[in-house]
Amino acid sequence: QDFLLEPEGTIGDEEMASDAPLLQSESHDEASEEARPGRMRLVKMLGVAVATAAAVSSGVCLKGGVPAVGAPQMLRATPSPYHLDTVCQGDTFFDCFEFDTPWTCVVAGGHKVFNSKSVDCSEGPTYYVSKEEAVNKGIVEVADDYTVIRAGGLTPNPDNRTTLNHFGALVEFPYLRESVRLQSKKSWKYMLLVMKFEHLPFGCGTWPAFWTLGPGQWPNGGELDIMEWGNLHLAQKSSLHTVQNCTLKPQAVNTETWYPDTNGQGYNCYTQYPDHIGCAPGRTGFVGTGPTLGPHPGVFAMQWTAGVIKVFYFPENEIPKDLDTDSPQPHTWPLTNVISYYPLKESAATCEKYADVLQPQSVRLNQAFCGDWAEISGWWGQGCDFLAYKTLPAGTSPGCNDFILSPTADEYLKENAFWNITYIKIFKDGESDAL
Repeated sequence: QDFLLEPEGTIGDEEMASDAPLLQSESHDEASEEARPGRMRLVKMLGVAVATAAAVSSGVCLKGGVPAVGAPQMLRATPSPYHLDTVCQGDTFFDCFEFDTPWTCVVAGGHKVFNSKSVDCSEGPTYYVSKEEAVNKGIVEVADDYTVIRAGGLTPNPDNRTTLNHFGALVEFPYLRESVRLQSKKSWKYMLLVMKFEHLPFGCGTWPAFWTLGPGQWPNGGELDIMEWGNLHLAQKSSLHTVQNCTLKPQAVNTETWYPDTNGQGYNCYTQYPDHIGCAPGRTGFVGTGPTLGPHPGVFAMQWTAGVIKVFYFPENEIPKDLDTDSPQPHTWPLTNVISYYPLKESAATCEKYADVLQPQSVRLNQAFCGDWAEISGWWGQGCDFLAYKTLPAGTSPGCNDFILSPTADEYLKENAFWNITYIKIFKDGESDAL
């Protein structure tokens, strides 16, 4: 039996992470912990069989055939190294992307129902501009070591676009607010995607997202939301949208800690609005929102292999050092930084085409306003309606659209609703394909 030593609290990737569950973390004897600082736990490669004799001899407590944590080290296979494929940074940041300007809300948002009314457009009063417009109007800015993307100003509604209001009806406003929606020029089948940032957009009326999307009519190519939140209290959420039947095995999802499906779908990732909205296993205890995460530097990362998807969040003081050298080893990154976990291969019985639930994915980044999430959820009674009431002219409805489409929101958005990105990098391994 071959065993390799690896630090405590890590998830192996490729062979190990794709096939083996995350190990449950729980302590069991603080006194014995201190007496055995060099203790290690042994896990057989490619399985859940435990090297019992070795574990017992080293003092590891076994629970149900799996070593109880408290064991500071574990043994597992060393993965193949990732290599850098694409860098989006500084003056050349926007060379990686197309500016996605068409009004394609049906494709992007799907067909949904609010208040028993059929709604096709769900993006809110957002007008996505071209690169030339974004540069000329100061919506985007680049330097050697950062890229800034801001909320834009108001512009006349050019083609009578309708916007969802808080009653679930589609209405036409005379103005829209300008923004940017980016789509990478390349697509990848499996990758390690990393965004390092100084600031992310947040605030009332905002709906920013960092995500990936497959080809064709949504959701045929699949979608993975990495970073997404809205208003002040709509929590960070990672979610997976598939057109194939794919239900994650609860026992596999929840081996290391509890990852409840925050979409309430029982880990069913199949997406067909309004009844099926995809799965969103979110780590218990991680309750990040725009105001708690956006102003603070950090990293969002997503590892996608044939067998597993993991979403990581690192505050600045916990960013892995191996990212500084472009030699990331996700198997050494702490379990506590995994905020969403999709054990696809372990769920093969109920997710038969687990390796292909996502088609090659392009990287997306955008800032929407209001829409079916920020207008309908988290606006009323959670602080934003009061902000609108205080700042809008007397007698104006304090709704999300009313606030975002008022000049009084300009300064508020300037202070809060902007991206300051150090870089976006895509790494590949031996299984990854770039298109």
